[in-house]
Amino acid sequence: MTAISQQIISHQRTFRSPHGGFWVSIVVLLVWVVALIWAMGRPTVSLDETRGLFARDSVDAPFAWTSSEVVIPVRSGTGPTLFAITLAAGDWPGRTPVSAALSAAEWPSTALVVEDQPRRLLVLLPPNAQSVMLETRADHGPGSDRRYLGVRLYSASAQATGLPLLALGASLIWASLALAAALILWWCGTSGWGLVAGVTLLGLGLRLFQLDTLPVGFFQDEAVSAVDAWSLLQTGRDHLGHMWPLGAFESFGDWVSPLLIYTQLPSVALLGPGPLGARLPAALAGALAIPILYAIGRELALPGWAAALAGLAAALSPWQIIRSRVASPPALVPLCWALVLLAGLHLIRKRDRRAALLLALAAGLGLYSYPTMKLAVPLLAACAVLLAVAVGIQRNWWPVIADLLRRWWPAALLVIALWLPFAQVTLFNPDSDMRASRKFLQADTPIDWATQWLDGYTTYLRPEFYYVTGDPANGSDLGVQLSIELPLVLLGAAALIWGALGIRATDRTRVVQYRLVVLALLIAPLPASLMSPNPHLTRALIVAPMYALLVGIGAGVLAQGSGWKLIGGRALVAILALGMLLQGGMRYDDYRERFPVLTAKKYQDGTREAFERVVALAPSYDEVWVDDQMPFPYIYILAAGGVPAAQAQATIIVERPGTTFNTVRQVGKYRFTDVKPIPNDLPALVATVNSLGDPGFLIQEWRDQGKRVLLLRRMR
Repeated sequence: MTAISQQIISHQRTFRSPHGGFWVSIVVLLVWVVALIWAMGRPTVSLDETRGLFARDSVDAPFAWTSSEVVIPVRSGTGPTLFAITLAAGDWPGRTPVSAALSAAEWPSTALVVEDQPRRLLVLLPPNAQSVMLETRADHGPGSDRRYLGVRLYSASAQATGLPLLALGASLIWASLALAAALILWWCGTSGWGLVAGVTLLGLGLRLFQLDTLPVGFFQDEAVSAVDAWSLLQTGRDHLGHMWPLGAFESFGDWVSPLLIYTQLPSVALLGPGPLGARLPAALAGALAIPILYAIGRELALPGWAAALAGLAAALSPWQIIRSRVASPPALVPLCWALVLLAGLHLIRKRDRRAALLLALAAGLGLYSYPTMKLAVPLLAACAVLLAVAVGIQRNWWPVIADLLRRWWPAALLVIALWLPFAQVTLFNPDSDMRASRKFLQADTPIDWATQWLDGYTTYLRPEFYYVTGDPANGSDLGVQLSIELPLVLLGAAALIWGALGIRATDRTRVVQYRLVVLALLIAPLPASLMSPNPHLTRALIVAPMYALLVGIGAGVLAQGSGWKLIGGRALVAILALGMLLQGGMRYDDYRERFPVLTAKKYQDGTREAFERVVALAPSYDEVWVDDQMPFPYIYILAAGGVPAAQAQATIIVERPGTTFNTVRQVGKYRFTDVKPIPNDLPALVATVNSLGDPGFLIQEWRDQGKRVLLLRRMR
């Protein structure tokens, strides 16, 4: 009996024994105690978590400027909380005296005059208060300062009394999550799936943690998918009025892949068209790619621990984490590509009707995940079919092909049916390739074109993209993978080629399976290489699951070469896995700290909150005018619920040039126009900042031919 089998049986006995429940209880208790200590040790008030503050002018500045509205989180108890805040007006020539108001839930607003010199104010908050709102007038800053400034906030503190119910509740939530995870691992362990279950839960946690606020902002591609899902739920049509689109959604005129929007229907129905409802399916899909990669490893006869290392590489991959936390179609690529590859490997081994149907289903749906998959998926599926045919052919080929045709014809019909909507959009909608056509390689001569293509393709064979430069344009400037994995990737690539060549191989089916993996590896960067620029973190995402698979294959070779049955082999693999965990943790911390800074502008940080404020004020105005210089502003109005779905479809005014993105001029009472002719120095009703403390938006009032108009523009 192998060491692996003995280890699995040992785990099964442990999980099945009565002591398993004891250890589960101990783990849950420890998690609850640690979470409670952490929650109790957090400050009652933290200005780092306060929303509505401009970034300090310098690191040692004693104060931060407020915008017109500041929300200060408070961790109170069941008794009253004594809240203290130190403010100053921040006078400059021409500024009139400033007043402010403090308010909290179930507590009336308190008006106060803010003086020029810092003044400490004390307020008694009601029990269980969770935040304090400071509202003040924001004026254009002095000189060339483009910010609209409120008052200077020097400090805020609080003394809570009574029981810390919120801290207790937070710790119980963490304990409940730990209990659920422990029970899942316990149950999976009884069947020998404990290792892959643990890796999958790790990947899921990395993708769900702070999902509603990280990445910061709400990217317009995320917003439009959530709005389309919400509109389908409300009316059966997308936000532009198309009934249940199947081949593609018009979106902004770029006709995007539809699969993500349909997966968002349950979460958007429960959570609404906001960041969490939009991103949850993307995060779940990213986590589900982990066990599928494990299954691919097992299909290739890798040991369970080696297949689990492939899953661990996917779980910790900065590349996959970045994309699976954003609600845009590429988030589905690792899962869909892995499913097609797994189904292809299964077809080569089984060659029966069920395997063919599984491949047809995986390929039929995977095509709709992202535009690059429209080329990659048919190529991979065709390779799988041809290799499956080749496995069965020895001498007389016609009986084999006739038998396979008899088995596979239902799968052929299924894939044709699934690809019909794609064919309809491609053949009969001339605008469907608008975005892709602008990105395809262009050259004066065939030689120049081939040179560009080869340079782009080989980009994904160079270590610098993976471990040094990454793709700064998409928020990754440190490489897209963990550098500790490089030896395993090289070993895995060598072993893959060796297995595909079939030297000294006795299992022909296994050789053919390895050949399919080699072909999948060659196909993966092809769609991205046909476009510009390269390297591109998003369009080349098909490569990411193949990279993780190479890590698993390389780990198997390394352990086998060093003697897995010996202590040294096990220790070597354990050290590599630990190194991956440590480096992955550091890269995840880097992602949390630096990714918001790198992508705040691209991801429209602060836009959603400003539009939500506009929608709240809009009922008091005749019209709302929004600056049309920002990207697709109308979609944020719809995401904030400014216009009901049916009314939006009936009133939206769209210009469709076909060769570029659509332009929306009006939805309901909201007009999207050039507001530059309107004076910029109007009094600010609301002045906002983004999550990084950078200038955000101005909400102002304007009179136009007797109408009261609400204006939204960026601070300039």
